[in-house]
Amino acid sequence: MLNLSADEQAWLDEYRRQLEEKFPGLLADIIIFGPYARGISDPEVDFNTLVLVKGDDRKKAWAVADLAHIVDVPDFCVGPAVFPSTMAEWEESKRMNGWIYNLAKDGVSVL
Repeated sequence: MLNLSADEQAWLDEYRRQLEEKFPGLLADIIIFGPYARGISDPEVDFNTLVLVKGDDRKKAWAVADLAHIVDVPDFCVGPAVFPSTMAEWEESKRMNGWIYNLAKDGVSVL
């Protein structure tokens, strides 16, 4: 259950738009996890975001994450904590009950 402010939603919408523009067809999913996934919208907590990219190219995954930090939305004061992952890493983390999976398994998909 997400409870995003208008500014948070604006950032998310703009980030998704820019991802599709700059990396067409690469995005597998965006998962919001942590307090925001539990309905807590608070400028004092991180806006935790897992970005999953298709394939296994780690450089592309980091490029997708880097984009999150340059998306400019006025009045959005919560810096997103973006965790990039390839689908191969995500599947391995699920199989091994790894840290990526444990962080985001109860998250909310926003793709």
